[in-house]
Amino acid sequence: MTLQISADVEQLIRLQMATGHYQSEDDLLRDALQALAERADDVAAIQEGLDDLLAGRVHLLDEVDAEIRQRFGFTSRQ
Repeated sequence: MTLQISADVEQLIRLQMATGHYQSEDDLLRDALQALAERADDVAAIQEGLDDLLAGRVHLLDEVDAEIRQRFGFTSRQ
């Protein structure tokens, strides 16, 4: 695959390569694409949490804490 890269993106690549963190441009691109995928996963998880909140599928922390303490026999918080 041949890519045409604009001058500003090429400069960003050069700056990243100069850090010494990457053996090749392929490694840099792979890392960048993995980071984008992780960010997309994070955004999806946040959206799922917001959807749950808006739909009322949430529990107060104090309620969850009390349930866990009771279930596992932990001492109650003071």
